[in-house]
Amino acid sequence: MKTEALAGKLDGGSLQNWFHSDAFQEWLKGLVNPHVLIEYVHEFVFSGLPSLVKDIKNNNIAQYSLRGRLFWAEGQIEWRRLGPDTYSLVMISDNQLQVSLPAGLKEALPLKDAIASTRDRSMILWGTRDQDGVFLELRVAGSKPIDYPEAITKGSGGYPVIMAKEYLDEADKAVLWRFVAPGSKNAHDLDC
Repeated sequence: MKTEALAGKLDGGSLQNWFHSDAFQEWLKGLVNPHVLIEYVHEFVFSGLPSLVKDIKNNNIAQYSLRGRLFWAEGQIEWRRLGPDTYSLVMISDNQLQVSLPAGLKEALPLKDAIASTRDRSMILWGTRDQDGVFLELRVAGSKPIDYPEAITKGSGGYPVIMAKEYLDEADKAVLWRFVAPGSKNAHDLDC
């Protein structure tokens, strides 16, 4: 496995232009079974790639006011709003990233040198189930129900579960992690 990872900062216009670019759009078409998690101010939403592409084309990417993740079995791209027009960008791949970097990416730091091994985990996601079985994130004022697809709750006792990968240093300490896929390989291996 040849892990590639980098982190940097960029402005919102550069992020949106990158998402709009023909090179990025072509690269998206080559992803196998990608998933999208968007964190809005008051809710988390899982959506498919077509929904993300539609939002990009309609210039709705600015509505992702907290964080977004595009993840698949071999990698993840995560963006997070840091300020009014500043975003962080973290890109991780177990192969080669094979995607052009956005123009204006500053302070790009390679992270792969600290990685010695990996560990797979299944994690229970956010939210508390109310009396109707709907998940709410109660730590956020004005919380709305979290729209988890069936793939995340199926086979896990109804709890929202996602597979993740931890990247470990020589001392087996996690230095980086990413989402892999909705659901769990083993319902007995859940981390809260």
